[in-house]
Amino acid sequence: MHNRIQALLFLFLVVVGAGSVCAQELSREEMLPIFKSLGEEDWDNAFAQANKLLKKFPSDTIGGVPLLNYISIFSAAGRVTKGNMTYAELEKHVKKFVGHRLTMSAHPTTTDTVKVAFSTTVLKKRGDHVIGENTSANRAATNIFAFEYFDFDEDFPIEDWNGLTSRCGGILEKVEFNPNKSMIWVMRLHVKNAWIHEFQPAR
Repeated sequence: MHNRIQALLFLFLVVVGAGSVCAQELSREEMLPIFKSLGEEDWDNAFAQANKLLKKFPSDTIGGVPLLNYISIFSAAGRVTKGNMTYAELEKHVKKFVGHRLTMSAHPTTTDTVKVAFSTTVLKKRGDHVIGENTSANRAATNIFAFEYFDFDEDFPIEDWNGLTSRCGGILEKVEFNPNKSMIWVMRLHVKNAWIHEFQPAR
């Protein structure tokens, strides 16, 4: 768990470091409790903590806020699988993020579309540009929180990403919710103007 929290903290520092001077107000001390809750899969606490910070930092132009946006969405799905949030409440909450920037969790990356694993970013070619997919789930892989679809702005050689750990982000274009309201899978997130960066975990 310690390594996972450290990796999340490193991601936060990189994202904030790329932001504006104002972003420095979003401190590691404020983020650490959220990372701890995520590591423990305490979705209620992660949700409450993320949304408390989002009230303080409402603009997604501030470094670190797109990651908070994603944590808020991800932990909300976790709450649904635990029976602590209804689908109606989830839909009302998540739709607020449509049109806003997200920074997703870091995952292994592959171009293998046959042997697909959870929490792995799969890159594909569609015509003259690149798309990506990821299936985000809980640690036990008993609940899929979100199928994530990325439409990248730029073409790039996807084979170069095999075996790397990457993180993706972009603008949330559309959300689809499980019409059966089951706990097998919760929602689909469609991200436009997507980007991908190599993730180097903290050592």
